[in-house]
Amino acid sequence: MRGAHCSALRRGLCYLPPFQAPVTRTHLHYAFRKREKFFPLIPVARRRLDRSPGTATASTGPTGPQGPAGLQGPPGGTGATGPQGPQGPFGPTGAIGAAGATGDAGVKGPTGSAGAQGPQGLQGPPGIQGLQGPQGLPGHKGFQSFMLAGGDLGSSVQTLDSNEGLLSGLNQPLYYGPGNGVDNILESMAVPIDSGTASKLYVQTKQVAGPGQVYTFELCINGNCATGVTCTINLPTLSECSDLVHTQDYAPGDTIALKGTASLSATPTEVSWSVVITQTAPTPLPF
Repeated sequence: MRGAHCSALRRGLCYLPPFQAPVTRTHLHYAFRKREKFFPLIPVARRRLDRSPGTATASTGPTGPQGPAGLQGPPGGTGATGPQGPQGPFGPTGAIGAAGATGDAGVKGPTGSAGAQGPQGLQGPPGIQGLQGPQGLPGHKGFQSFMLAGGDLGSSVQTLDSNEGLLSGLNQPLYYGPGNGVDNILESMAVPIDSGTASKLYVQTKQVAGPGQVYTFELCINGNCATGVTCTINLPTLSECSDLVHTQDYAPGDTIALKGTASLSATPTEVSWSVVITQTAPTPLPF
């Protein structure tokens, strides 16, 4: 404040800054007297008022020194929230934290399906030989087989009749025993054998029977030649036959022989034959 600023002197009014309120001379003198109370830093000079017509303006004095800072006023109210700023860039990845404590064991899950079988492992080393076991029970005696073969005396044997011993329609039936032998009497050729089963009869002739002719052969037991073990040569070019299906059992001491017959016009022929004898296993004794 550089002093009072008075205006409208013609009217006798004066304004004191900073109020700029109109005052009278009386007020002005009162203000000077009370300047220490209202304006301790504002000197006010008396001036002779010019009552002449016109407008007078007081000059502004120099700026006074800065007054002391006033007391701090109460804080103002909180302003409105500003708008959201843009998102900043991602910061660098932080360091890996320390491992946490081990958690509790979870509930056991369901059993999975069986996987594929793996490859076979290597063979292990041989184990230690075990103790010898007790001796087993005696076994059954095994079967044994042998062959019986026979035939006629052959054409090289000198006889009174050149056709003697040859099977034909005019010289039948003939009986053949094991070994070389032929006769028209069964008992002369049949020989006793041990117990066994006869099977696999084979017969061969030196000649073919001829067109429409037949040779027939039967295995005999104790004078019975209808055993079912039999074969027939009935083709013009065939000279052998066999029976691989039927069998005949023999007890110890039973006799065996082969019977041969021929159709009326069959070619006379020599005969050879064989049969397999399989011995029956004896019944094991009870222990």
